[in-house]
Amino acid sequence: MTKRLRNTLAAALLTASLIGVTACSSDDNKDATPSTSSSSSESSETTSEEPTTEESSASEEPAADDNAKALETYAGLEKAQLDAMDESLKDIYSDIKVETAPPGGMVFTYTYKDQTDAAAAVEYFEGQIETLQNLCDDQVFPAMEQTGVKGAKSITYTYLNADGSEIWTKKFDSK
Repeated sequence: MTKRLRNTLAAALLTASLIGVTACSSDDNKDATPSTSSSSSESSETTSEEPTTEESSASEEPAADDNAKALETYAGLEKAQLDAMDESLKDIYSDIKVETAPPGGMVFTYTYKDQTDAAAAVEYFEGQIETLQNLCDDQVFPAMEQTGVKGAKSITYTYLNADGSEIWTKKFDSK
């Protein structure tokens, strides 16, 4: 594997890890928001017992809405981190997409600026699966939880070559 390719692939992995780390630390400041919401819902539940029964039968729908909103919040944090890193990423990627995948997933799609040796990239990324799973378990999934994403979580990393062909994709699930 060439030194340039190795550096590019290492930068790709670093980008994924930095986004997870900075999103986690950004979420610490947002920790009060979810607790404010839950305390207001607790006070509405304690005011009368009849609405609580009605609310519990319809609670699945608002929970899905809440998860979708939390995913959007998390996606916004990730996009802000990418925007802050924009200059350093322009040398490597022509495009980075951050998308939600309800009920609890995120998809990151990185498109390389220059054509990359796909076989070497696959070999590199396959060797980083444990590192990426640990990153998700230790930082990304907790950050998602802090923004209000409940239940099973997943992160999918997809890398595309400059011509749009898929190099590698992997979905990481919470435990």
